Amino acid sequence: MKIPTKRLKVKLFALAGLLALACTKTEQEEKIVEVEVEKQVVKDFDLVKVPTMTALQVQESGKEMFTDEDNKEIDGKVILYDDDLRAFRVNEMLEVRAIEGNKYRIRNFLPHTFTNVELQMYIEGFKAPVKIAFFEEFPPLYEYVGELPFSAREIFFEDVNGQKISVENINNLSTSDLKFSLISNDPMLEKMKKIKLNTFYCFRPYEKDTKWGRLTAEDARNYLPVVLNMAYMLSSEDFEKAIKETPYEFENKKGVPLNREHVMKSFINIPRQNLGIIVEPGLGGLGGGTTFGVRREYINNPKSAYYTKSDLNSPWHSSLVMNVWIHEFGHVAGYGHDGNMTYFYDKGKDAKGLVPVGMAVYQKLLLEGQLPFLKYPYEK
Repeated sequence: MKIPTKRLKVKLFALAGLLALACTKTEQEEKIVEVEVEKQVVKDFDLVKVPTMTALQVQESGKEMFTDEDNKEIDGKVILYDDDLRAFRVNEMLEVRAIEGNKYRIRNFLPHTFTNVELQMYIEGFKAPVKIAFFEEFPPLYEYVGELPFSAREIFFEDVNGQKISVENINNLSTSDLKFSLISNDPMLEKMKKIKLNTFYCFRPYEKDTKWGRLTAEDARNYLPVVLNMAYMLSSEDFEKAIKETPYEFENKKGVPLNREHVMKSFINIPRQNLGIIVEPGLGGLGGGTTFGVRREYINNPKSAYYTKSDLNSPWHSSLVMNVWIHEFGHVAGYGHDGNMTYFYDKGKDAKGLVPVGMAVYQKLLLEGQLPFLKYPYEK
């Protein structure tokens, strides 16, 4: 239940120099006493210190994700397939949450070390967010749980504008009352902010279907950078421009043109994806609804089209892995085989459809250095 705002007392303190111009002596004394008391209050009740964390400190007290440990079970659930532990939103792969016990949790779902990350917290009644912690580096694929500086007594924060804030009863707030943000000039975080998709990604074993193999923690690691790259491409101005300006029609049924605004929305508004691994010989991928999967060798290859230039004019394209991904994602967006939204018309340089458009935009962003991951991040 949400705690009423009136129970959270917030007082702001200027704590500035003692200005007493044009005042009588008594007025000056009153002003001085008032400010000095405020200074004494802050001195007696120490201002909340903002801890600075190094990557080593995060690693020592945190947990690495997507290791072989993820194949183990907790409370009857395999860690890797537990949505509470390993699922993520593609536009929030550096994730922060309030959790029970006056704590916060940060999870980095990317094989990327984030630098200069400030954790800020906002509560209704604050004029601005307050600083909670600063991370010099946050290591790749790590989970860290930190303590929130809450207390039953009056405590003092400094907000992002340097204003001192006195707060009472903060210990009574529920996790839903707290809003967090991670602020950084790290280029990866800036790229993530551009992603329009809010898709919730999960991992699944698909054990009852022989077309699928059991997805491992290593497979999950290999999916992560590709999922982000593809979401970035679909969110890009280049992709939107290509969809709107392509000189032929997009069709789900031959001869029936699709509305291009609808096409764009169909790729952005994907609520959920359950990722798996395809193993059946001759089958590159499967997709539709919440189901999505490609072959293991498509995502673990440093020289695949996700990370290297390919010949877009070859009959079936040397970048078959990209072809398969976009084809299956077309099914996820609701399109079938009767038009050019999964398969395409003609071949090579004459190809017409979603696949050649998507492949061309992806390669352009790759070669221009715009994608979040320009090379396979696990190469030794």
